Amino acid sequence: MGSDALAVDVSDEPGLLERLYRLHVPRNVRIGYLLIGDLEAARDIVHDAFLRTSGRLHTLRNPDAFGAYMTRSVINASKRHRERRARERRYVETEAARPRSHELQPDVAGREELVTALRALPHRQRAALVLRYYADLPEAEIADVFGSPVGTVRSLISRGLKSLREQMGEQT
Repeated sequence: MGSDALAVDVSDEPGLLERLYRLHVPRNVRIGYLLIGDLEAARDIVHDAFLRTSGRLHTLRNPDAFGAYMTRSVINASKRHRERRARERRYVETEAARPRSHELQPDVAGREELVTALRALPHRQRAALVLRYYADLPEAEIADVFGSPVGTVRSLISRGLKSLREQMGEQT
């Protein structure tokens, strides 16, 4: 196909986009497929490139080189696609090779034991533990909630944890 066949008239002629599409998309789909090896991904890349390039048709430095601009866009997008897929593969391989601890199943009995032990604590110790470990509040915010010094909150948390350990048989 000679360069005259690919020349583009940028006038507002009817059917210009259709003509550009018919001239450039099939060839670029083949190029994209050969670059990335996935026909559907190549079609997506080419259609995106066509939309981007045709949207800038009137601002191209050389509108007659629409096909070259579009092909360059396809090549760049194909490169990004392959790089992204390579990163995804490396991540999946790394994750697959990482040693896994046994799958954790919910410990319903342990949870019930913890809730029972937590309910047996004095109210302020229980509230301090819930705010610290369930609501994930820092000690300073818990002190503000209680209207107490931070040292008092630390003491409540420490005594509450000690009582929980004793009740649950995990003395350290």
